[in-house]
Amino acid sequence: MITVIKDSLPLPLMRQCLDESQKQFLESNLRTNCGWGQELVQESTPVFIYDLPEESLRDQILECLCVRKEVPEFTESNVMFHYWTRGSYIPWHTDEGYKAGVTIYLNDRWGRDDGGLFLYREDEQIKGLIPEFNMMVIQTGGIDHCVTPVIRVGSIRASIQIFLK
Repeated sequence: MITVIKDSLPLPLMRQCLDESQKQFLESNLRTNCGWGQELVQESTPVFIYDLPEESLRDQILECLCVRKEVPEFTESNVMFHYWTRGSYIPWHTDEGYKAGVTIYLNDRWGRDDGGLFLYREDEQIKGLIPEFNMMVIQTGGIDHCVTPVIRVGSIRASIQIFLK
């Protein structure tokens, strides 16, 4: 199941996440999607990843998730910033092994012609979402989904990615 929540986090927290994600993109040693396995990487350009440490913004984000009835109860979580570069994508997959996957978009502006759209299958139809600032997408039940290639020149598609067990 896909659930979409607009204005998902309090605006001060979102601004803090945006500032921190920009800082980490410029200053941190980031890992990439090369560890995802060839079936998920395929021909994608790098997706850069920063794992949020405990006792940081991570805890504030998780506190906001815990009060949402749409988010299943969880005992473990991974919280990351994802930075999608031009040409990066992830093919169809189901996030097998997780109760839920949660994405919160950080870009102030993103259009359908920029790529990086979130597609998913529901009732034998393919549906899509254009990233919007502070929009949360919650995936549960192993729904088949993908991210289309980013084609916007000079911009990074940034998001908070959370996996729950």
